[in-house]
Amino acid sequence: MSLFVESIKLSDGILFNLKYHQRRMDKTILECKGKKNIIDLAERINVPEQFCNGLYKVRVLYDDVIREVQFLPYTRRHPANLKLVEANIDYSFKYADRSSINKLLEENKTFDDIIITTNGLLRDSSSANIAFYDGEKWLTPTKPLLYGTKREYLLEEGKIVEEEISTRDIKFFYKVSLINAMLDLEEIAIPVLNIF
Repeated sequence: MSLFVESIKLSDGILFNLKYHQRRMDKTILECKGKKNIIDLAERINVPEQFCNGLYKVRVLYDDVIREVQFLPYTRRHPANLKLVEANIDYSFKYADRSSINKLLEENKTFDDIIITTNGLLRDSSSANIAFYDGEKWLTPTKPLLYGTKREYLLEEGKIVEEEISTRDIKFFYKVSLINAMLDLEEIAIPVLNIF
């Protein structure tokens, strides 16, 4: 049985973007299990006192019930370069099993990270959604591998805009930002010259 995961930012005892994680969990359980979700993340995640200072990733493993909650110290990686990798993989739900993505990383381990493309269209990095800056606005691919919670938040706030982006379009941008539950827009920004 496949498990799903929510990775939630915990900073100084505060859980971030919980409503977006709840929304994705509800959708996952409905579409994959055919059930209405009865898990309330706000009620189920009790933060132990030893995790109330500092930055942590709360990893919630679940199917139709929560199987495990882990509190993991978080250190940001700062990739300097990215490799474009063409692949047709399905990660439409946040599966705990990331073997197809990990295989792509292993095959391209001379690079810090990868950007997965499908039919020449940009999708995501190995662990984050992506947004490209054109000098005026931030654009994110219309069809990411995973509809991330931070991506959804940034779209609703109008800070990023969806657009179909092909590998040929990269030259029109200045930089790419990696965004996920743990990373804000521009927290990690890589010049497009460092995309190979």
